[in-house]
Amino acid sequence: MRSAALVIFILSLFGASAQSYEQTLKQCLQNFHEGLGKFSKEQAETEIERRYSVLNECIKGKNFPEFRLHTMHGNTYTSEQTKGKVILLNFWFTKSTNSVALLPMLNEFTEQYDAKEFEILSFCPDGFAIVSAFLKEHPVKYKVFEKTGNLINHQFKAVLGYPTNIILNKKGEVVEYIVGANIKPAELKKLKERLVKIIEEELSK
Repeated sequence: MRSAALVIFILSLFGASAQSYEQTLKQCLQNFHEGLGKFSKEQAETEIERRYSVLNECIKGKNFPEFRLHTMHGNTYTSEQTKGKVILLNFWFTKSTNSVALLPMLNEFTEQYDAKEFEILSFCPDGFAIVSAFLKEHPVKYKVFEKTGNLINHQFKAVLGYPTNIILNKKGEVVEYIVGANIKPAELKKLKERLVKIIEEELSK
């Protein structure tokens, strides 16, 4: 029954192929939440992981919304500047232990790949003072945008948890949508390998 329900869910998404990112993700999130309350706590954990995978497939291929923002250094940055690059969008907040655990890996990616072809854009809902103080203790080598909670919640709709990491191809289309991160060393290693594989595949195209 679970497999049949999954097939029906995925087929229902094909009708939304002409929809925008926002419309499609809204529908995907509705399906994600539907019926979760009927599961026990133990069952829900397994079911949520399964639904994360379905959500990832649901949103792939959609053009990410346009935006115009200011970085922590006051520089204007727009979605136009992402064209022709593989982009890793990182959604996080300063009190999220799991989010903070990814910072060394993201710094490493910034050093590893050519900035002309790859870039990390990091979105944090915390205010300027909080993010500034945090970054003094945890320096990062990529662009960070502060006070983006409204954008995250209403336009990007990255609302299922922190961190959320989204990879865009050179056309600005979503190729991977990953919610959450397990900070156990072995799991972080798996996440890194997964991200590297996708990034390098997209860079080679």
